[in-house]
Amino acid sequence: MEDLVIRNGWVVTPSGILAGGLTIKGGKITHIGSDSALPKAEAEVDAEGNYVMPGIIDTHVHLGTALRPGEEFITELRADSETAAICGVTTLVTTATYPQHEDRSVRKIDLHREKKREGTHNSFVDFKFTHWIYSDEDVEDLGQLFAEGCTSYKFIAQAIKLVDHGDLGQWGFMYKALRRIAALGTPAMALMHCEQEQIIAFLQKELMEQGRTDLPAWTEARPPITEAIDAVALGLVGKEVGCTTCVVHIGAWQTVEAVKFLRQLGANVVAETTPAYLALTKHEPLGNIGKANPPLKDETHIEKLWEAVSDGTIDIIGSDHSPKKLQPDKLEPSLWKARPGLGGSNGVILPILITEGVKKGRITMEDLARLTGENAARAFGIYPKKGVLAPGSDADIIIVGLGREWTLGLDTMKGLSDFSTWEGKRVTGRALKTFLRGRLVAEDGVLVGEEATGEYVEPALRPVTSSER
Repeated sequence: MEDLVIRNGWVVTPSGILAGGLTIKGGKITHIGSDSALPKAEAEVDAEGNYVMPGIIDTHVHLGTALRPGEEFITELRADSETAAICGVTTLVTTATYPQHEDRSVRKIDLHREKKREGTHNSFVDFKFTHWIYSDEDVEDLGQLFAEGCTSYKFIAQAIKLVDHGDLGQWGFMYKALRRIAALGTPAMALMHCEQEQIIAFLQKELMEQGRTDLPAWTEARPPITEAIDAVALGLVGKEVGCTTCVVHIGAWQTVEAVKFLRQLGANVVAETTPAYLALTKHEPLGNIGKANPPLKDETHIEKLWEAVSDGTIDIIGSDHSPKKLQPDKLEPSLWKARPGLGGSNGVILPILITEGVKKGRITMEDLARLTGENAARAFGIYPKKGVLAPGSDADIIIVGLGREWTLGLDTMKGLSDFSTWEGKRVTGRALKTFLRGRLVAEDGVLVGEEATGEYVEPALRPVTSSER
């Protein structure tokens, strides 16, 4: 007899949507089919005609960003994994800290092991790490990180500049690091925050001298070409050395075209965007709260990004959630001194993609499942363990009320941030129940139980270690 059966739903599978349900035993999915064909189970859940789909994989989260060394990762993980669970996210892919908060005497592999231990006792959902790479020591640790299940490595110019690379500079170091990542093999992937710094520095100086402090000024200081320039450079280096690359949080249509160009050349490029760039503009009355890197843009970019989501150019959706506090992060008299980051963005993937995507005919429920499940799992090397409803896969499942209306904000979405970029936004579509490996962890916006049972997600295909190559 099975442990659990979910009946009377519309099940979203890779081959389409079917009427019926599924069964679970030992944390794994065992059967999918019509209600009459499902075996009996010890417990039963009625989906009540709602959609049953894979739990969301949030590919882009930044935990460990607070200014309390030694406790920020645990504190943020507990608070924000609770939000994840109640909003249908069953796997977080997060950085373990920010480079400026790291003790550089600690090797990345030691940091990885420490945060993995902390997460296992403090996360309400499963989790996986992306590690910042910005020093020669980090590059040396890539083989061990890969062997211990880390498959994604992120680069940002500001972090690379923290270390003196001599004559190499940013792109010399990037070439060396991407060549090493390529040597690791599948599913190793290089991620990059794409914004060309020199152009930004020039324009920001001009705007500051003009006395501009409005939110659109931040957008003008970081025009779309700065994102596209770095994206092209990343993809070309990746193609040259045979490394899979990922352009994260794409906000500009020019970057979408850059991705298409790179793929035509044969580069293996994964493209990610976020709910913010699909729904918010630089004209929102947010002030410093709306300051983000890359910046919010206008409706033209939103429409082009939705086209890219619909036609498959955009592969995955991440929240780019970074816990922030009004003080000291946002309540600065000057826009230029406030810290970037859209606080309170954890958990918005499902409602924004339904409200702005499914409900407006831009994407289907099958598209939604691919963007937030299958594509994400494949990119990060955890498919088919995660990201799909199929026999043998982890029973990470959400029951989605497509017509459920609610309001985003601090009252409905818990977390460490004391403000929400999305405060007061009415949305349609909510996770009614969230199951993690077959166990109900959240229901109707409330965490079920206080035990943190999240686990570190190992790759579905075991990486090959350096000693085995």
